[in-house]
Amino acid sequence: MAMEAPNTEGFVLVWADGTRAKVKFPEYLRLHKILTGVNKRTIWELLRSGQSFDAFLDRTPDEFFQWAKETRGELEGQYASIEAFCKAMTEQVQTLPTRKEQDAIVTKHAYPGIVFSMLDNKKYSDAIWKLLYPEATRPFREGVEG
Repeated sequence: MAMEAPNTEGFVLVWADGTRAKVKFPEYLRLHKILTGVNKRTIWELLRSGQSFDAFLDRTPDEFFQWAKETRGELEGQYASIEAFCKAMTEQVQTLPTRKEQDAIVTKHAYPGIVFSMLDNKKYSDAIWKLLYPEATRPFREGVEG
């Protein structure tokens, strides 16, 4: 017997202690994703452009809320890690007397373009975000939230 019926969202499980869990049918999740357009690239674009994440969450269906927050944390963590590495490299080489000496060290490590932007006091945020551009993904596995 199939549990999923047309035009139904899912059901709520209730335990004796009052604990509740929503179970959403796969078709409902699929349609919600199509309607909301929520995916990892959506989160990336929001962060890259500096838009309000709270405003985004206000428009995000409950089924995507936790996933969106986790994705935000993952992307911001990756950004912070790259930025910290590049700042450390910048501090290491900024007192060297010539660009050639800086270049000899910086180009042996990751993200030389970002380090040189930092050394030249140029904007580097877009370069980091471009490195983090996500592959096309779906926020949910078939029939399973998470």
